[in-house]
Amino acid sequence: MLSRRSLLALIGLGATAPAARGDTPQHVWPDWQAIIYQHQNDAQLDTLQRIGVTNGKIFTSRDDAAGNPANPQAAAFARRGMRFYVENIATDFYSAYHRWFPDRPVDAAFLAVQALHRKHPNDPAAFIRNPGLSDPVWLARVQGRLGRVVRDYARYRPLYYSLADEPGIADLAANWDFDLAPSSLAGMRAWLKTQYPSLAALNRQWEADFSSWDAVTPVLTDAAVRQFGRNFSGWADFKRWMDVAFARAVRLGTQAVHAADPGALAAIEGAQIPGWGGYNYTHLAGAVDVMEIYHGDENIEIARSLNPSLVMLLTSAGADPAQRHQLWRSVLRGMRGAILWDPSSTMVLADGTLGPWAVQAAPVFAALRGPLGRTLLAAERIDDGIAILYSPASLRTQWLLDRRGDWSRWENRGPSVETASNDAVHAAMRGFATLIDHAGFQGHYTAQGLIEQGALESGRIRLLVLPHVIALSDRAAAAVRRFVAGGGIVVADIAPGAFDEHSRARERPVLADLFQAGGNAIIQSPSGDRATIVFARAGLHAPFRVERADGQVGDPVRLFRFRHHGATLLAMHRSFADGGTVAPFTLHLASPAATTDLRSGAKTGPVRRLDLMLDPVTPTVLRVG
Repeated sequence: MLSRRSLLALIGLGATAPAARGDTPQHVWPDWQAIIYQHQNDAQLDTLQRIGVTNGKIFTSRDDAAGNPANPQAAAFARRGMRFYVENIATDFYSAYHRWFPDRPVDAAFLAVQALHRKHPNDPAAFIRNPGLSDPVWLARVQGRLGRVVRDYARYRPLYYSLADEPGIADLAANWDFDLAPSSLAGMRAWLKTQYPSLAALNRQWEADFSSWDAVTPVLTDAAVRQFGRNFSGWADFKRWMDVAFARAVRLGTQAVHAADPGALAAIEGAQIPGWGGYNYTHLAGAVDVMEIYHGDENIEIARSLNPSLVMLLTSAGADPAQRHQLWRSVLRGMRGAILWDPSSTMVLADGTLGPWAVQAAPVFAALRGPLGRTLLAAERIDDGIAILYSPASLRTQWLLDRRGDWSRWENRGPSVETASNDAVHAAMRGFATLIDHAGFQGHYTAQGLIEQGALESGRIRLLVLPHVIALSDRAAAAVRRFVAGGGIVVADIAPGAFDEHSRARERPVLADLFQAGGNAIIQSPSGDRATIVFARAGLHAPFRVERADGQVGDPVRLFRFRHHGATLLAMHRSFADGGTVAPFTLHLASPAATTDLRSGAKTGPVRRLDLMLDPVTPTVLRVG
């Protein structure tokens, strides 16, 4: 167990720690994994194992009472040589405002604080998280619980230990002013000392006059949405602090798992879109080993870019064509397994006979666990030197600007509203990502801190994309200028940096002059028609192009390129459409190359053009060269 000094250091001081998996090289993830969530009887488990399901799930004690290492479900998996993961060990801590109860809604606690704030808007109790993410008593309690559970189950070698399902600062991706508890404010002040050289510097930035560090208090959203000025530093720094506090709490859970068993993996499930609720992936992506992630607004690509060691899983709920397409697409995007959600036992019936889901899914499981799946998971994704800036500071700033514009009651916005929001930053990220994909290129996301540390000077980036980056630090702006001066190309949809990284408005965007001068700094709409010119100026030329051979339009094919044992792998996967059938496509290669179809084994000599029949669900994967 960590000492009290170590606990206090984690909640109050220090920069973001490195990715958790890098601290323990013993961690090993097996081949693609199919994980059944619901409880299964012996007959069902026997059949599930035959069709390629490799793991299950067990619950243990989810409070501080003694667990049950002799859990009969754990023994049932062990008898078959199957593994399992241990579910929701600390949901009461990490998911306090979104957790299952038999007699009330999962978000009952969040609804209660929303109601309290509406009734008593000046009562700070609505903004005190219970339990607090920075409370050393709770952190020690969770750490001890995790250590005990891991030691209890270590002999079974669980696939991973789930800290919590659908965790968050409040309710999923909701934006809420947690946490004003004394432990959180103390942690915030300690963290602010690492962000500002002095109290005087903070006062200048916030335009405040705090007499001591102990007097520093944040600006809450009620005040921020109503202020007439354009300096939101006191609000934005508090929001960033809570992202840091959440990620630190998650990381402490991961470290507790590692301390109890260096070969064990820690996970969170139900990860949300990049935005609120602690889902600032610059902090969160490196805080855990495994993440079951709900696809939305580029979160999979962001998390993978910021922590390439992260094991990502998806949830699959059936074997209709759309679900099978999703399984294949997830593997092409680097996900290493699926949690199978089957509350009605449609995969395997209670007597062990195959249900309709199993009949359709078994061939997919076999392929993903066979040579093709293993090859894809072992291959290295090719990066064309395109970096997209993921900017939580811009997301924060834009959210507040949008709330000031409509004067809506911000506290009524739940996670579903935030997830469905089409703000300018998320829209620009999606737009530029689609533009890059459709042009046949592959890039990655970067972060402001990485740019400040020299990521643009590595020589590996040709094109930098700034999607609605309204908030940017002076250091990052200076790095962008050096990148352009050295011949790099920068594309943005607006002049970047109207605000600094603390959400304080500048007189003019920090890079306005750079983009006004033209040259290698280009204003480009994500849906604009100049993209081909921009890619060419960056020296980027797509090595492959696919088009529908019968002239029909509206059936795009996503290209995924990998490097494997010195050869290029090209996966061609159509966008899913209900009722789709096998259709003719033509692959154009930039230079002649021999090809081998990894599914059928069909080979060609060196060609510049290849006619193919592409399936609407399953990708075609070629070894080229």
